Amino acid sequence: MSNAEHLIDASFSINVHPLDLSVGDLVQSLRFDSPFEYRRRLRSEFLEKVDLCDDFELLDLLGLHDPSNLLPWLIVSHIMMIGGSGSDLPSKLYALNENEKVRKLALSVIIINSRIDVIESDDREALRQYFIWSQLEEKDIDPYQKSSLLDKDLLQAVLDQKTLYTWITSNLSLMIDKGGFDPGKHVDFFEEIFREADFVQKELVDLLAKAVKKDTAVFYGMRNVRLSIDPFTKETMYSRWLKDAAKFMALGFIYCQYVSNVDPSQEFENKLRVFPELYKFDQSHGGFSFETSS
Repeated sequence: MSNAEHLIDASFSINVHPLDLSVGDLVQSLRFDSPFEYRRRLRSEFLEKVDLCDDFELLDLLGLHDPSNLLPWLIVSHIMMIGGSGSDLPSKLYALNENEKVRKLALSVIIINSRIDVIESDDREALRQYFIWSQLEEKDIDPYQKSSLLDKDLLQAVLDQKTLYTWITSNLSLMIDKGGFDPGKHVDFFEEIFREADFVQKELVDLLAKAVKKDTAVFYGMRNVRLSIDPFTKETMYSRWLKDAAKFMALGFIYCQYVSNVDPSQEFENKLRVFPELYKFDQSHGGFSFETSS
């Protein structure tokens, strides 16, 4: 391999070895970058030999030095393909506690193939990674409910992603629905999500609405977020105003649906009346509509 004889094009190379990536980056690469395409870069006689290897021979190949980094990506894609339902490969790899990089690879395979069944119930970090990088089904939530795993460490890990992926939103919603997550105990978390969101799309609004429906304290936490919805900001920093105006409209929608009749705020209702009147000829501030209580 040092002479690139396994490559069709000896000049081809990949910048990074898969085992040097974090679990999240490895999952994203395997999920979206189509590493199976790398097979086209390898000579057929070399591929034939690789295809005859068993599970642990494949792991041995991972340890070979390949300047192109193509072979390790091929091996990882092999392992991903054969790690689905019914395979014991993920649990075999997962058991290799002494090799941190192989264990990280195993966790990535587990996540991509939705194999939460092979994660040990006391491995909180693996369960946190699974929560962040895979969409849970109802049958998957038992370890999170039993161990109260939806704790501050997991919620901080969610915030650290900077992007609230659709599946994370779905997982949080599912846990609220099934009683495994008390939003009122984590008002700061929802406040931070609301503050940092660039766009208040349907999935996020649905999640925030569910949280507020469970505990109106979540609404009052979000209301504390400073929004620049004044005319001056619109004239000087329109993109900022546009984002914050959409947030305010979403907040107003949630208020009218789940707060106004049970825990009303006259101050907020006054803002709801002023805002549409101030911009009654401007439809650019979001698609939400609301009617306040009298």
